[in-house]
Amino acid sequence: MSLLDTSSETREIEQAQANLSIWIRDLAEETAAELGVRWRGARIAPQTLEAVVEEFRAAMLTELPVRVSNRFCEQTIYQEPADNVAFRFVHDSRQYFLRAGFETEPELLVASCHLARLRRAGYPPGSIEYRLLEADTIGQALFVAHTGRFVSNQRRFALRCLNSTFDEAITDEVAAEAVSSP
Repeated sequence: MSLLDTSSETREIEQAQANLSIWIRDLAEETAAELGVRWRGARIAPQTLEAVVEEFRAAMLTELPVRVSNRFCEQTIYQEPADNVAFRFVHDSRQYFLRAGFETEPELLVASCHLARLRRAGYPPGSIEYRLLEADTIGQALFVAHTGRFVSNQRRFALRCLNSTFDEAITDEVAAEAVSSP
């Protein structure tokens, strides 16, 4: 049975999205306090490890907020686009701390940090929250490694991952994107 087959399963997913949204907002605030920086969504944001490091260093010196991408935040595992921007801030902060780049291996390292923090917050492997975040981090890193591009509909991809392996979800998402492309 698919997690999308009944209204109760849909409610479980919506509750998991609400839980993830609360979790990431709290984690972003904790991270901001720890680093002494804020964040803001921006259309133009750092896209390399070097640029992320520079952005965080500059923010620490100037007290200007760290810019994180606010593009493509409408269809995600979170309730609101602002929640996805908060996630991107946390993600970029992990890249800064770990000096982890944007290649597959460093992205998987950063993903493992997110999943460890989610487990510590009380969402174990197997929970819908964990599986959604796993799809959003590990699944998307594998998608990029396989296709050379980002997932166009992150929420749809994450839901596919709830019901199949990453390989199957990637294949299905590539097919769905090919059909929906002009």
